[in-house]
Amino acid sequence: MLSIIIPVFNEANNLVPLCRELSEVLTHLHRATEILFVDDASTDETSTIIRELQTSDPRIRGFRLEHNTDKGGALAVGVKEARGDICIMMDGDLQNDPADIPLLLAALEQGADLALGWRKKRADNLMKRLSSWLFNACMSAVFQKRLRDANTGLKVLRRETAISVPLTSGLFRFLPFVLAKRELKIAEVPTHHRPRRNGSSKFRSGRRLLSLLKLSAALRAVHAPLQAPEGLPAYETL
Repeated sequence: MLSIIIPVFNEANNLVPLCRELSEVLTHLHRATEILFVDDASTDETSTIIRELQTSDPRIRGFRLEHNTDKGGALAVGVKEARGDICIMMDGDLQNDPADIPLLLAALEQGADLALGWRKKRADNLMKRLSSWLFNACMSAVFQKRLRDANTGLKVLRRETAISVPLTSGLFRFLPFVLAKRELKIAEVPTHHRPRRNGSSKFRSGRRLLSLLKLSAALRAVHAPLQAPEGLPAYETL
């Protein structure tokens, strides 16, 4: 089974069109699939929309965190609740193209342990592109593993791999580098990247820079036992 994990924060206007696009792609995959929306304590109608979507599509499961965790906690909850053996992580802002999912699944089938959706032509402003470039360059130097787009929202990996890496407290940003340093095979697959249609970006350059303070924890994770880390945020099932 495939588990599509989508952390969301104030994305009420994007959920319905995202589900429509996902359904079109999943129709051609012919694989059992579940879609997990994890609401990172939104202040809009995101949770209400997720509940409504669940009534019309049995593949959809929803969860809501008590407090905002800057994405990492939502990803960790999604991985914990996933029933599939393969996890597909993607953003809920419609900038990732669901049509690219088969490309990343193919990379996994061809031997990759982690497939990253490389945003070769990013539809983001200059500040976001520069911040991302700086982060990737610095982390490639620190971990001595070159990756071009480690902080892409679109990732595909086996669940057993996902649960072996800490994701909370900003550590999700280091996941590709931690796995690369463990000598797992990383595939960077060129994918489409689209402008945001609705809502506003949750990007804060300061958060990404502050995450560098977690670098020592990320380096320790390279040699940590390959088991599920503890410390999930409080959450409820929708």
